[in-house]
Amino acid sequence: MAFASLSAGQVRAHARTHRHLLEGSAWLLIGVAITALTGSVFWLLAAHLFPTAAVGRGAALWTSVLFVNYATAMGLPVAVARFTADDTRPAGALLGWSVALTTVTSALGTIAFLLIVRSSSFASLWDWGRPTGYLLMFVMTAGGSVAVLVDMRLMAARRWGWVLARFTAVGLLRIPLLWLPGIHAHPAFWLFVLAAGPVALSGVVGVALLRRLTGDELTLRRPERMREAIEYSSVNYAATLASDAPKFVLPVIVLLSVTSVANAVFYVAWSITAIIFVVPVVLSQVLLVEGAKPGAGQRAQIRIALVISIALMAMATVGTLLLSDAIVPIYGAAYKASAHVLSLLMVGAVPWAVTSVYLTQARLVHDRLATVAITLTLGGAILVPAAVLVPRYGLNGAAAAWIVGNIAAALTSVWATHRRALAPRPDPMASAPQPVGAR
Repeated sequence: MAFASLSAGQVRAHARTHRHLLEGSAWLLIGVAITALTGSVFWLLAAHLFPTAAVGRGAALWTSVLFVNYATAMGLPVAVARFTADDTRPAGALLGWSVALTTVTSALGTIAFLLIVRSSSFASLWDWGRPTGYLLMFVMTAGGSVAVLVDMRLMAARRWGWVLARFTAVGLLRIPLLWLPGIHAHPAFWLFVLAAGPVALSGVVGVALLRRLTGDELTLRRPERMREAIEYSSVNYAATLASDAPKFVLPVIVLLSVTSVANAVFYVAWSITAIIFVVPVVLSQVLLVEGAKPGAGQRAQIRIALVISIALMAMATVGTLLLSDAIVPIYGAAYKASAHVLSLLMVGAVPWAVTSVYLTQARLVHDRLATVAITLTLGGAILVPAAVLVPRYGLNGAAAAWIVGNIAAALTSVWATHRRALAPRPDPMASAPQPVGAR
């Protein structure tokens, strides 16, 4: 797990051997930094330009889109990353079906969510009538889902610069739009549109550019290895529902349990936490793509990703604890409690780094028991306590559930992935011989 004992020559050899893993991680970490900066600036300006309650309602609608994206993903992003990593096989059919399916599930998910979930924050969505509200929510949801699929394909093709370009464009586009004429008449609605709209637009543009960037021509022909792809996406859909549940369901529990003002306070802390917690996810996505390529040295790649993830999250935790009080002079006195909530949420950072990398290891070696154990522990150990604690203790209850669940998941991931020595396993999805010259 550590490289302190390696000589300088050995370190350079590791860097050369796993160049793509390190380069991809560097590109995406820069993207995370840009996303964090632009996202913070956007919500900071919103907090100063609009009433706190309006910020809370706009954030609630944006959170709802993220939740529907999560609930309707069907395991497709993981399958796209896994099955398009072999550049010798055409990916157009798999991508075509993935885009079509995620569009349909986004529509069904949007309808179900808005019919089932009731919140005063949704009132601003109906300003132009319910049909328009449903349509807008669907467009934002479907566009965001497609954007994720495009990202995964670009990562598999090692087009890291274009992934970074999408992150940057989305982050920068929404900021000047805060001064659009008439936005103050419906501030919550427009904050939602500005938060979700650029993401959705980037998904549509990404699909249009895929043929030029990766050579993929999206079709609805039968994909190669279709049965394996369906099985893989199904297993990982269930696992992703459990592992990502806290990230998307916890904010929904909060927005349904507290006032709009308290939700705005939580969202400031949560948005910073969510950006930082993306770091291990980014490293794990690169690990999943690179580890799936023919001839990948999975053992070394897993160790590298684990060391980098833990180091970065430890530094982020210390930095956040030292600087969290800066939220008050930056956002204003109304957001004083955000500093306290942020400090508590960041306690789960290092455990999450461990969980994220070991979950990716389980997916790479097709260890279903470890995948299920890790994801169920993460989801259950956060959301069950949250459902009990948030209505009673508010934001402190949400933070307590987050800490306990992340620690429990990290311990489970260590046990589940080390219950026997890591060894290469037959890959049921790689039964066909690999062509000579595959990258």
